[in-house]
Amino acid sequence: AGARQSLARLRSADHHELGCALRDLHTSTKSSAIFTAHATATKYIGLLESPAPRKILLITLYAVIKGTPAKQIPRYSLVSFTASAGVSITLVIKFTQSSSPTVSTAANSAKNATDAPTVFAAARSSRAPTYLPRPMYFVAVACAVNIALDFVLVGGGMGAAGAALATVFGQAVSVAFALFMLRRRDLGFRVTRQDVRIDREIFAQILKVGAPIACQDGLIQVAFIVITVIANSRGLVVSAAVGIVEKLIGFLFLVPSAFLSAISAITAQNMGADKPERARVSLGYGLLITMSWGALCAIYSQFLPQTLVGLFTRDAAVLAAGCAYLRSYSFDTLFAAVHFCFSGYFCGDQKAGISFIHNIIAIVLVRIPGAYLAGVYFPDSLYPMGWAAPLGSLLSALICVGFYIYFRRQEKLRI
Repeated sequence: AGARQSLARLRSADHHELGCALRDLHTSTKSSAIFTAHATATKYIGLLESPAPRKILLITLYAVIKGTPAKQIPRYSLVSFTASAGVSITLVIKFTQSSSPTVSTAANSAKNATDAPTVFAAARSSRAPTYLPRPMYFVAVACAVNIALDFVLVGGGMGAAGAALATVFGQAVSVAFALFMLRRRDLGFRVTRQDVRIDREIFAQILKVGAPIACQDGLIQVAFIVITVIANSRGLVVSAAVGIVEKLIGFLFLVPSAFLSAISAITAQNMGADKPERARVSLGYGLLITMSWGALCAIYSQFLPQTLVGLFTRDAAVLAAGCAYLRSYSFDTLFAAVHFCFSGYFCGDQKAGISFIHNIIAIVLVRIPGAYLAGVYFPDSLYPMGWAAPLGSLLSALICVGFYIYFRRQEKLRI
């Protein structure tokens, strides 16, 4: 009922009233100069049927532009607000450039709506559902099935093959559970077979961001393999110690990895809403939290590394080598926190190539050569070899900071 009332109110509103309503729902920024006025709503597509208290209304707006290239005009924007009875209304606004006299007249009539309709915060009512925990549930199902089958199959004598089958089956069950939940729960939109098709423009955008990230992650894994080969060539004790510390570092990296994903998503949302200042604030908080975590891990590893390495081995030689390796390697949690956060920020701003560039430079110039040279000149200790990764991350961090400063200066020059 609230959705119908809100739709009726929007249908009956004149263009000036709608322009003022949209203006009140956003905060103007420096980009407001590109529009002379709020454009007029010219077409209502209608409400999508949905059992959840969230309705979607698609409006096409024609914008009157002051010498701005069409590629700088936002294609879509969102406005969400709460109507009566806790119903959440989402306006999906599509912008189209037009020089029609009718549109110009309607736009000029919006005397009090002179800001650009480009900056909208997608607000959600208190009754609207949240989907953030669901991926965690899907992963939890995969882990539970995997662990249970490990006991059954590996304990039953299948060995490594049983562990592999347990992993694959756990992932399969997780996917089936996710599909089941997606069909049972309302997401505010529906996915049909007609939606499963290739859109060249969207496909190109996905590749633009995803391809550099995929190449970057692949090359990072190659670097880890090369470092493992170098460690294995130094004997069984070194190989075991490096393997243990790599597992520990992987666990300690969960925090910066999570913030990389979070900052990437938050940056993309705010850049899409034309609120870059909020993306930068998110980056700042991410750096503060992850660097604090990295400093804590590094300090702890300097004084009590045996409490961590000792979880995996009781062998005195492996324990001593692992502690030496962890003392230096643990600083990677501090330096990597910087370039992880900046990588998420750049990926969210459609600059994934920067993340690819700094990682490749660090791998080629520092990580692999550093690990090799440490093995050649310091064969009796893993402590020097442990510095290869932190120094590589330090180089990546400096490159990221340099790019960030460069782009900020470019923005100020454009202003």
